[in-house]
Formats: sequence, structure tokens, C-alpha cells
Amino acid sequence: MDIRDDAFRDVRMERNRQVLLALGGDTEAFDRSNSANDWIAYVNAYLGRAARKVYRNDHEQQKFRENMVKAAALCIAAIEAHDKGYFDVEVTDGQGPSTTPCAVAARTNGGCV
Repeated sequence: MDIRDDAFRDVRMERNRQVLLALGGDTEAFDRSNSANDWIAYVNAYLGRAARKVYRNDHEQQKFRENMVKAAALCIAAIEAHDKGYFDVEVTDGQGPSTTPCAVAARTNGGCV
């Protein structure tokens, strides 16, 4: 096993821990309630904590690597939620509205189911 395998293993273990902490493993309600910006905010919170650890060593209790693993696991959670269709990121490049099923559902019946 190499360093990358160790990192991926730790991210997978953290993601599994997050799922188990959420209502006995049922993350659906929480995952459905978050937008893309919410997920980005969660990830950035851990990245910010990692940065504080680097710049103000006495401020943060968790180690840099631990915060990075938590941020990576939250990235996986956000990808899972997106792939399940819980939120959609609208196209903002001037090419018109997104045509993904979630975006269409949001415009036609008020939400993505």
C-alpha cells in the first residue's frame, strides 16, 4: 500500500463514519436539503480549519490532515447527492437554462424529486 492508497482509505472511512452518524445511516433527508452552495460551504469550513491549523497552530485542535480528509469525504458526499439528483447546478454560461432532469423539474413543478 502506498501513500495515495492510505489517503483514499482514510477518506472512505471518514465518509462511512459520516453516514453512520447521520440518523443511523439515513442521510437522505439531510442530503436532499442542501444546495450546491451548501455543500461548498461545508467543504470550505474544513478547508478553512486546515488553513488555520497551518497559520495559527494553537487555534485548531484537529490536525491538518484530519481536516483535509473530512473535506474530501464531504466532497464525496456532495458528488453522491448530485448524482442522486438532489440538486442541480444551473448553467450560467449564456447558453440558456440547464436541461438536466432536476433543473427541468424545478422549473416545471417546483422541485427535484
